[in-house]
Amino acid sequence: MKMTGMLSFLALIVIAFSACQKEDVLNNLTNSIDLSDDQKMDLVSSALASSTGGIMAQLELSGNFLDSTFYAFGKLDTSLTYNWMHYDVELSFFASGIEVPLYIPGLVDSVTADIHLTGDTTYASQTGGNGTWTLNLNTHAMLYLKQLALDTIRVNGNGADSSLFVNQTQAQTLNIESRSTFALQNVVMPIGGPTYYPVAGTVSGVVAGTASNGTLTKNIQIPYTATFTGDGRVTVTLTNSGLQFVIDLTTGQIIR
Repeated sequence: MKMTGMLSFLALIVIAFSACQKEDVLNNLTNSIDLSDDQKMDLVSSALASSTGGIMAQLELSGNFLDSTFYAFGKLDTSLTYNWMHYDVELSFFASGIEVPLYIPGLVDSVTADIHLTGDTTYASQTGGNGTWTLNLNTHAMLYLKQLALDTIRVNGNGADSSLFVNQTQAQTLNIESRSTFALQNVVMPIGGPTYYPVAGTVSGVVAGTASNGTLTKNIQIPYTATFTGDGRVTVTLTNSGLQFVIDLTTGQIIR
């Protein structure tokens, strides 16, 4: 009788221990904030695509800066709103390296553009998973544009992003405070439309910041290199993992 009671007691301990293990596993799954590859790709896509106020949105606007029709109303420093994005732009003009006070067609051959983008939007994951993203955009770039030919410019520059992201999935809600940086190197692009897709050049960036799920907080850092291919897409390599994928520069769609 005593042996039976002891076995029953041991069985209860085993069951309780097993339940605790299961609870720990579930808690670890719920509380984990290690970003998946899909989440990393989504964040990099947001940094690059025009639909999410990424670098391509700034390049599309820059394609107008060496076009006299852009200054039809005499606005050198201006604010623009397009869809959900608000642009604040400050411009400086140069002719053969000498700053001039205004845009003079045929004389001005380079422009310095200080661009600040803000706005709010919500969009589905570009990978087909990971639920939805809510974005409070706040990004700034200093770009240097040089006219190479009548219909071609070269863009260099750098920028920083302090946007706020919320990723809502069935598993959890993840809040990301971005402290990201990027640099454009010898990005060659056509001007005058109908598109401004770069045909050459690279972007080196780091998607960084703080991720929190309400329980845990973790610093994140996702270095990447993006190479423009001239077909409206960019090929991205995540430096730490070597993961490579392609992003549609207009929609942000991720192609693997």
